[in-house]
Amino acid sequence: MSTHDRQYFEQIDPAFNEKHVAPREERTAIGINTMVVATPGLYIDASQMAVVSGQPEGKIRQGLMIDKMRMPGYSETNVTMLADVVYGFAVNLLEDNSSFEKFASEKVQKIFFGTESNADRSRPELEPAIQMVISKLKEDVMHYPENADKVETIVDALRHAQIIAITYACVGGINALDSARDYMSSKLLQAQNTSALVITVDTAFYDSAKAPGAELTQGASATLSWITKNPKLVEIVSNISSGSYHIALSDFTKFGSETPVVHGQLSEVTYMYVIARALESMVHNNPGKYIDYDLVLTHVPFPKQAVKFAQFLYSHKLRTQNPSELERIEGRIGSDPLKEYGGFTRYISNFLKARNVSEEQSLSEQDIVKELEKDATLNKYVEWLKALSKTEEFNQFTSKLHFTEVFEIPSKIGNSYTSSIFTGLASILSNIENISQEVGHGPRVLTVGYGSGAQAVSTILDVHSDKQTVSENLRVKLSDENPISAELYKALHLAHITGDAHRTLVDNDLVKRDALLTRLVGGVEVPIKLSDGFHLINRHTDGTGEYAYVERGESRPLKTRF
Repeated sequence: MSTHDRQYFEQIDPAFNEKHVAPREERTAIGINTMVVATPGLYIDASQMAVVSGQPEGKIRQGLMIDKMRMPGYSETNVTMLADVVYGFAVNLLEDNSSFEKFASEKVQKIFFGTESNADRSRPELEPAIQMVISKLKEDVMHYPENADKVETIVDALRHAQIIAITYACVGGINALDSARDYMSSKLLQAQNTSALVITVDTAFYDSAKAPGAELTQGASATLSWITKNPKLVEIVSNISSGSYHIALSDFTKFGSETPVVHGQLSEVTYMYVIARALESMVHNNPGKYIDYDLVLTHVPFPKQAVKFAQFLYSHKLRTQNPSELERIEGRIGSDPLKEYGGFTRYISNFLKARNVSEEQSLSEQDIVKELEKDATLNKYVEWLKALSKTEEFNQFTSKLHFTEVFEIPSKIGNSYTSSIFTGLASILSNIENISQEVGHGPRVLTVGYGSGAQAVSTILDVHSDKQTVSENLRVKLSDENPISAELYKALHLAHITGDAHRTLVDNDLVKRDALLTRLVGGVEVPIKLSDGFHLINRHTDGTGEYAYVERGESRPLKTRF
C-alpha cells in the first residue's frame, strides 16, 4: 500500500488498520512472463480522420484521446496479425536462452484465444496463423540449422497445445486471462510444470449507418501473453478473488452482420454500470480485505472512456470514504442527483426492476433501453459527473492514476476490442520506470475488462518488472512509417465493412495491391513501405490462402510446411 494511501485512510478513519489490506505476501506467482503486441502497417492520423468525419481534430485527440487508428491494408488480416505475435514469441525464445530453457521445462499445454471478429465461423483463425508460423520457422532452419532442435521443441509444443476459443465481445481477452490463471493454479496444486498462452486479436470497423459516430473509434491489434509461474513481467494476484457481472443489455451487437449496431448513449451507461457491479462483486468475494491499487486499467473503446469511468470511481470513493470532502465539492458543483436513490448502481438496478413489476406492466428489452436512454435523472447524473471531472480534486485523483502513461499505446492504435486491455498493459510496461519511481514500488493495477451485451470482469495485477526486464520480454510492433490520406482511408474502409472474407476473396495479388498504395509524407503522397511480417496474397472460397513474409520491404511467398 502506498504511503499516500495509508496516510489518507488513517486521516479519515483513525481505526484504520493496514492488516485489512490484501497482503502482497510471498507465494508462487502466476502471470505474464513474455508479451508481444502487433498492429497493421497502416494508420490514419487524427488530422486526416477529422477530414473524413467532418469533426474537429481536437474532438478526436482531446475528446477521445486518440492520435492514430491502425488499419489493415488489403494484405493484412486478423490471421496475419496473429501470426506476427506467435512468430515474435518464437523468435524471443530462440534469441533468449533463459526463456527457451523455461519454455522447454514448462511447455505450453493450453492456448486461450479471445476474439470477436473471427471471419471463419467453424474454427479459430489462430489455427491457420500457427501453421504459417510453423512454416516460417521450418524455412528459417534451412538458413540457421543450429536452431533446428529449438525449433522442433517450439513446433511440437504449438502442435500439442489445446486451443480454447472464447467469444464475448471485448471481454473475451480478460476471460481468457482469467481462465489461464485458473488453469495454471490447478496445475501448481498438482505440482505439474506447464504454461499457457493467452492470445487476442480484433479489427474494429464501423458502418456509420448502423453506428453513428463510432467510426472515430476504430483500430486493430493482436497480443500474446505467455502465462507461467514466477513470471518476469506481471503477476496475476491469486490471493484476491476476481469479480464479475453480466446482464443482457444490448448496447452493441453483431447479430447476422459484419459490423455492429451500437447504441452509444446506452453503451456508456451500461459500461459504467456493469463495471461497477463487477467491482462490487470483487469486494463481496474478498470479505475483510481492503483492495488497494495504484493504477486503473479498463477496457477502452477510446482512452477517454477510462477518464469517464474515473469520474464514477472518484465519486464512489468520496461517498464511501470521504463524505465531508464530497460535501465541499457539492457546495461548488451541486449535489449528486442520485444520492437520494442510494447511488448509481442501486438507481440502475431499481430502474430495471421497476419495468418488470408484473406480467401486465413488463416492458420489452427494446422499450427498457429507450426509457433508460431518455431518463432525465440519469442524464442529470451524467452532467454532474462532467462537472466533477472539471474540479482540481478530480485532476489530482486522475494524475495519480497515470492515465497518460497507461493509455499511451492504445491512443496510437485505437479500439481493438479484446486486445485493448493488453495494449494498455503493454503501455504500463513501456513506462514502468517513470511509474515505479512515482508510485514508490512496482504498481498494483486494478484491471477491469468489459464486453458489450454486457459483461465485466475485474482482477488485480502486480507489475514487478524493471526497464531492462521489459526490454527483454516485451515486443511491440507499432510502426509510424505509413500514415495514409483521408481518400485512401475511405477506399479501405469501404472494403473492410463488407467483411474480411469478401474483402480477401479476390483473384489479384493483395501484397502487390498494397505495394501500389501511397502514404503521406510532409503532405506529399509517396509509395508505402510494406510492413515486416506476414501478409496475405489471396484467399480461396474454402478459407485457405496463399501467404507471404515481408522482411525489409521485400516480399517472399511462404510455402506450407507441415
